[in-house]
Amino acid sequence: MEQQKPEDTTWKHLKIPQLSRIEAGIRRCFIHLLSRAAHVPKGNACLLNSHAAWHFLTSLASDPDLYGDPGACVHAKVYALAFLLQRFDDHKLMIELGLMERLLETKEQIKQEMPHRIQEPDLPDLRLPWIHCVISLVLLSGPKLFAGSKGREYEQLVAGALDFANDLQFEGRSKIQREMPGLALDLECQQALGAALAPFSTKVTHFASLKPKFTLYLLALICSAPTLGLRQRACEFLTEMLTKGQQPHLAGAAFLKANCLESFRRILTGPLDVLISAGPGRPGLCPEGV
Repeated sequence: MEQQKPEDTTWKHLKIPQLSRIEAGIRRCFIHLLSRAAHVPKGNACLLNSHAAWHFLTSLASDPDLYGDPGACVHAKVYALAFLLQRFDDHKLMIELGLMERLLETKEQIKQEMPHRIQEPDLPDLRLPWIHCVISLVLLSGPKLFAGSKGREYEQLVAGALDFANDLQFEGRSKIQREMPGLALDLECQQALGAALAPFSTKVTHFASLKPKFTLYLLALICSAPTLGLRQRACEFLTEMLTKGQQPHLAGAAFLKANCLESFRRILTGPLDVLISAGPGRPGLCPEGV
C-alpha cells in the first residue's frame, strides 16, 4: 500500500490576476453597491449627496465586457432610479441633479439594447423599470412638472413611456404564442401607466399635446390587449376622457392630429383576435385577471 505524501504546507505566493480583471471586479462590486444603496430611506446620502456617486450611476452605459449581459449596467442604473423615485421628498433634488436628462439618455440606451434582448427571454426587460420611473413621477410629482422649467423633458418622458408600453402591448401576442415568461408584468405595467395618465387626460391642460398618443395607446389596448380586464379598463379611461375631459370634443378627434398611419396599420392588420372569437377557457389564452 502506497503511503500518501504529506500535504505541502510551504507558503505559496498569491497569484495576482491581471490589472484589467481587478479593475473590472472593483467596478462590478461598486455598481452592485450603488444599485442596492437605492433602497436607503429618503435623503439618500450615498447617492443624492455625492455628486461623484450620482454621476457614476447615471452615466452607466452598455458594456459587453463587464458582465455576461451587455445591458446589465443600464439595468442597474434604471433599477436604482426606480427605487429612488418612489420617494417624493427626493424628486426635487434629483431633478436639480439632472434626472430628466439622464432618463431621456437611458431611454435611448434601452432602445438600442431591446432588439437584442427580445430574443433572450431570460434577460430582464429594461423598459419595465424605466416606465416605473415615469409612473412614479406622474403619480407623486403630478401635473406641476409640465409647467416647470423641465416641462419639455417631462413631456418627452411621458411620450416615451407610452411608446414603450405600446410596444409591450404588441409583443404580448408573441409571448403568448411562444409561451415566453414576463407577460403578467407587462400587463400590469400597461394598466398602471394608463391609470396614472387617465386623470391627466381629463384635468390637465398641458396634457393636450399628448392626447393623440394616449388615445392611440388606449385604442390599441381596446383592440388587441390579451385580457378582457385590460380592454375594459382602457374603455373606461377613453370614455372618461371623451365625456369628462377639458374640451372633450377635441379629445374625440385627437388622434387625427397625430401621425397615426403606422398605429392604425398595426391595429388593423395584426394577428387574428382569438380573444374575441374564442370561448371562455380556450387553451393558449392568458387567463383573466393576470
